[in-house]
Amino acid sequence: MNALKASASKHGDTWLHNLHLGIGHLNLCVKPDDEHFNISETYFKKSLSLLSTADALRNLAIISHARLDHDKAFEYYEEALKAAITSQSKDPYGAKLYIRDLAAESAYQFALLGMTNYTAKLTDANSMVPEFARHTDRFRFGAVQVKPRILVVFEYELYFFIGRLRSTELG
Repeated sequence: MNALKASASKHGDTWLHNLHLGIGHLNLCVKPDDEHFNISETYFKKSLSLLSTADALRNLAIISHARLDHDKAFEYYEEALKAAITSQSKDPYGAKLYIRDLAAESAYQFALLGMTNYTAKLTDANSMVPEFARHTDRFRFGAVQVKPRILVVFEYELYFFIGRLRSTELG
């Protein structure tokens, strides 16, 4: 982190310096609201003020979750997804992977917390999450948590029945 601070001092403070300094301090964090935790938030907000990026927004969502401010975490995740989806990346494949992972992370986090109102907004067929980003186990876990339990059991039994039907056709 000293090299980043020296670079920022020599060449001027940029969004990228602040983003990586925020990541560095978050990695040094032992528990929410310790010194490194609070410093990381300051760096992420400074990075965001210089350039709105999905990375800074995602890290602010993580910080908000740790502070149990899940409403704010959802806002940050939603903004991060919008920023990632609309970014003009020079690496389209990498951008798709990032969007996929961001969608999975956010849906999964809210599902684990039992906050199906947010999970439903993320996993709804009409949400901003593109089709290509809906096929990870974590994203599907979030989607399943929103469905009524009887429907989940029915889908499982139907899947099992089709599998047995196919295996008898082959054998």
